[in-house]
Amino acid sequence: MGELQKKSIAPNLQGLAQAIADNLEDITDTPPVHLFVPGVYCRVLTMPANSVWISKIHKTEHFCVVLSGRASVVMDDHVEEISGPRILITKPGTQRALFIHEEATWATFHPTDKTDVDDIEEDIIAKDFNDPVLVEYRKRLELQE
Repeated sequence: MGELQKKSIAPNLQGLAQAIADNLEDITDTPPVHLFVPGVYCRVLTMPANSVWISKIHKTEHFCVVLSGRASVVMDDHVEEISGPRILITKPGTQRALFIHEEATWATFHPTDKTDVDDIEEDIIAKDFNDPVLVEYRKRLELQE
């Protein structure tokens, strides 16, 4: 695969996400498992082999742990094959596309005292890349350069 520009990934992922949403009847329904301990929310998702996934757009920096399986993942400006176990750090504004080669289980960990999943998702998931939290994050990054 040739060089990927960071600017080109977001629209491509959004287009792929829309294509998947338009064909929801063909998608396996594998809901996440929600776990809580004081101060931490953990979201665990098991994805079947030979499936394609688009992650949500993340507002927060947090750990993502690949517990098992193998996937090709579009991350940042490249495609990487990832196998579990592995620990990743997700930065604000991250959205990933995954092709699952072998059934994979991933877990994310988010600091929060909330226990209502809808409330938590409001805090950690952006509807698009123009979310005010992400705009502010990009401005801070630009100031650091």
